[in-house]
Amino acid sequence: GLSEVIHLHRPDEAAVEETFINRDPQTALRLGQARGIALVVPALAGLPVAEYAANLIKKTVVGSGHADKKQIAMMVQVLLPKASAQSADAADALAIAICHAQHRGARALQAALMQDLKPKRATKAQRKLKRVASSIRTRRTNTPTVGRMPVAP
Repeated sequence: GLSEVIHLHRPDEAAVEETFINRDPQTALRLGQARGIALVVPALAGLPVAEYAANLIKKTVVGSGHADKKQIAMMVQVLLPKASAQSADAADALAIAICHAQHRGARALQAALMQDLKPKRATKAQRKLKRVASSIRTRRTNTPTVGRMPVAP
């Protein structure tokens, strides 16, 4: 299955097409199960998994978000002349790979920026917590005490 393919080829990352289906519930259930496998197996192997909308994949490969399968297959052949997509599904898989290659840099940059923002937010929260703790200590020290017992003013 998919885990053997991952073990055999040892990819660094994975990409999956987001799906939109408007058919019967049985088809939606089967598609959901297949997507679950396509998302979980690489994740369990420690691979980052990216998802791309069908329109983004088509726009990246063909230039139009509403391209048909023949146009996708033709552009995959143009962009990857040594690849031989034996079926429309194989061409779609290669189109997802092309899309991921184009967009993964932007995704990595976005993730790095988000990581840079997280410590600043945490630091701000930590500073606020310190101020609150400091004001509580100040209130305690300004309260007259006898030994350890506070004395009412």
